Amino acid sequence: MKTLIPVITQDVRTNDVLMMAWMDEKALAKTKKTGWMHYWSRSRNKYWKKGEESGHVQKLVSLHYDCDKDTILARVEQTGPACHTGSATCWTKNPWRVHPAIDELHQELVFDKPLPFPKAPVGKLSMGVGGINACVISRPWDDDDTR
Repeated sequence: MKTLIPVITQDVRTNDVLMMAWMDEKALAKTKKTGWMHYWSRSRNKYWKKGEESGHVQKLVSLHYDCDKDTILARVEQTGPACHTGSATCWTKNPWRVHPAIDELHQELVFDKPLPFPKAPVGKLSMGVGGINACVISRPWDDDDTR
């Protein structure tokens, strides 16, 4: 079973948050080796270089991890739109204001349907000999959990 780490990708030129994707140790190694962002696709169940089909590649500038060492921030030079829909980013175009956002969020999201969990343990980064290593820190569901 893969240990996946969430990756938030940010455009180094504009500081726009482009997307969120998943990485494991092998995707991290491919990114390090090539200088281009590689991720694990949960929907396609395979590794992918961002932009391998569209040409909208992400050149790695820097990687950072958060204080808990369980999320990566990738700063990239983005070529073309980051989202598969053709939008510049994968985020909503109109920002929500604090209080109206709650009402709009409640109308937009379906709260009575459980959200799918990733089919992998939650991961955490640790510094090891030769660089960053991914390790399992928890498994927040049972094997028979059908969420």
